[in-house]
Amino acid sequence: EWHLWRLKMIEKSSALIINKNCELLVVKKRSNDSHYILPGGKLDPFEKPEEALIREVKEELGVNVVDFKFVDTVIEKSQFEDVSLKMYLFETTISGMPIASSEISCIQWINILSYVPTEDLATGITTYAIPYLKSKYSENG
Repeated sequence: EWHLWRLKMIEKSSALIINKNCELLVVKKRSNDSHYILPGGKLDPFEKPEEALIREVKEELGVNVVDFKFVDTVIEKSQFEDVSLKMYLFETTISGMPIASSEISCIQWINILSYVPTEDLATGITTYAIPYLKSKYSENG
């Protein structure tokens, strides 16, 4: 029973997309809409995390990545599968207005500074993305 989920691992690139109102973009997947997750997706074989980020943001949100900055790699239990998730987090700048496309059922903007935890936010958002962004944006005023 000792954390068997660590034996299997999937790799995902995740986008931290912030708008001018200090809000983080989160999405729900059509296949499992119980939780909001960060936009992005699994790496294809031999694909670099940066390539997956650009491809997935285009597929899921219908927008182009114009800039990105690697933030961190985190490993946690996947929200939807009984496996370990290795997540590459990128601060991501996009061009255009994101819309739910492909496997995404809906998108939502959550305010970083006035954020209140809710049950429908995945742990990648509550444990890593929000604390990182909150400290960054509260420092910058």
